[in-house]
Amino acid sequence: MQFLDTPIEYLKGVGPMRAELLKKELQIFTFSDLLHYFPFRYTDRSIIHEITDLNADMPYIQLKGKIIRFEEKGHKKAKRLIAHFKMIQESQNLFGSKVFGGLKKPLK
Repeated sequence: MQFLDTPIEYLKGVGPMRAELLKKELQIFTFSDLLHYFPFRYTDRSIIHEITDLNADMPYIQLKGKIIRFEEKGHKKAKRLIAHFKMIQESQNLFGSKVFGGLKKPLK
């Protein structure tokens, strides 16, 4: 057996559970499959945008700032968590910037 034919679960950091996920979702069974896997899309996360640069044609963006508080709105299934965000580079606030479902508990 060649090195690239080694099952994916033997790659460091990939255990049996993650290997099953890779096999099921991405059809990655061996090291070779992983090397030849190309993502569906690429999002450049090296660019940090200013609020003034944002427009409706930008599907994925990255802002740098600080979450200053959380707010819960709605009831039961319609309940959502809103993060109030303050830009580091500017003094502008972006309120209701992003809904972070399930983020509040890990941050406590």
